[in-house]
Amino acid sequence: MDPFGIPDALASLRLQRNAGTVSRELARAGEEVATGIRQDIAEAVRANPQRLYAIERDLARNEYYANAITTAASRAELTQTSLALVQENTQEIGVSLLAAVDRGDSFSAAFEASQARSAFESSLAALNARFGERALFAGAAADGPALAEADSILAD
Repeated sequence: MDPFGIPDALASLRLQRNAGTVSRELARAGEEVATGIRQDIAEAVRANPQRLYAIERDLARNEYYANAITTAASRAELTQTSLALVQENTQEIGVSLLAAVDRGDSFSAAFEASQARSAFESSLAALNARFGERALFAGAAADGPALAEADSILAD
C-alpha cells in the first residue's frame, strides 16, 4: 500500500472542487457580461440599498425629463409648422393685390381679395392650433382659441 496515495486523492478532490467553482464563476460572469445584469445585486451595491434606491430614483427622474423634452420638442415643431404656414399664406398676397389695384383691374383685385381672405382664414386656423389640450398661441388662456374666428375679426 502506498502511503502517499491518500494525500494525492485529497489534492485531486480539492482540484476538482476548485475547478467546479471556477467553472461556475466563469459561467456567471459570462452571463452578467452578456446581459449586463448582476446576479448578486446586494454584492453590487456592497450591502447598501440606498445606492440602489438612488439609481432607481435617478432613472425615474431621467425618464420624466425625457418625456418632458419629447413633449416640448413636439410642441415646438408644431409651433414652427404653424408659423411657417402663416408666412407662406401671407408672403405673396400684398404684392399681387397692390399690382391688381395699380392696374385698375377690378376683376383681378376681387380675385386677389378672395385669395387674401382664404389666406387670412388659413392663417387664423394655424394660429389657433392646439397641442393636446392647450392652444399654442393663447398665452395664459390656453384652454380657448388664441384668436377669434375670421368672420368676427373682419366684421369688427
